[in-house]
Amino acid sequence: MQDQLDFSAFRILLPTERRPFTKSTSSVMRISTDSFYFNLITAAELNYPESVCLFISPDCDVVILKPGGDKDISLPFYDKEFYNDKNHNEIRITNSPIVKDVRATLGLEKRISYKVSGVRYPEEDIIVFNLLEATKTSRSKRPRTCVLSLPSVADMIRMYNPVKSLPSVSNQ
Repeated sequence: MQDQLDFSAFRILLPTERRPFTKSTSSVMRISTDSFYFNLITAAELNYPESVCLFISPDCDVVILKPGGDKDISLPFYDKEFYNDKNHNEIRITNSPIVKDVRATLGLEKRISYKVSGVRYPEEDIIVFNLLEATKTSRSKRPRTCVLSLPSVADMIRMYNPVKSLPSVSNQ
């Protein structure tokens, strides 16, 4: 017979003030030369909104993404049918003048994409991207695959001649 646990020696830990989970390391915004790109996890953290409001601070160092909003100021964001295709892993918002202004204000290098992680604030239902923390994206080079060498045309002709000299087969 197994002895029962004696809980009298255990201490009860009471939680301190609860803070909502705010740090989101999975939502990422990428700044290209003319567009903002958001990964699909960003859409998931905002509950897959069809439209978003994109707020940019006056000094262009903070971008806030908020789902929904008035139709006049919201941008189309997540189209379920379009993004269910496995070939789409980023959501693109294109506004070349705004992106160029952000890049110029922050002094970002031309022709290089930058990425920044977002911080989620669930009570306000927003994701904040601090562009001062943006880092250059590394251009990942695909490893070279081993290319199978094919026989030369001369080798193919030499192999074909013995086959041509074989007797023909009839279906009888």
